[in-house]
Amino acid sequence: YRGHTDRVRHVRVRGKHFVTASWDGTLRVGDCKDLGKGEKIITDTEEGIVHRGSVFGVFFDGIIAGTCSEDHTIQLWHIQEKKTVAVLEGHQGPVYRVEQIDSEKEILVSCALDFIGVWH
Repeated sequence: YRGHTDRVRHVRVRGKHFVTASWDGTLRVGDCKDLGKGEKIITDTEEGIVHRGSVFGVFFDGIIAGTCSEDHTIQLWHIQEKKTVAVLEGHQGPVYRVEQIDSEKEILVSCALDFIGVWH
């Protein structure tokens, strides 16, 4: 699997799909049956929205992928629709980890040097 232009920091697999997050500021999604092709879904041309720094972490529930970045944000992406569904701001520094802890209630937890965030 190729496609990122910098180090891949995380990979998550759900069902037949996987997502990868990279220091190049992108998230890619692919089909586990065809590992040779990864489709870039976060670009600087689609919607004009991209992390302005490395992506440090990702969660993936099969439909929504969440990314956290050195640009102090968490972004939620609808994989099939290839669009941003939310940008979470509040950290004053890089966000190093994001995890979904309750998909029914849509609760996320994030961590950075300044605080641990709980997002509803």
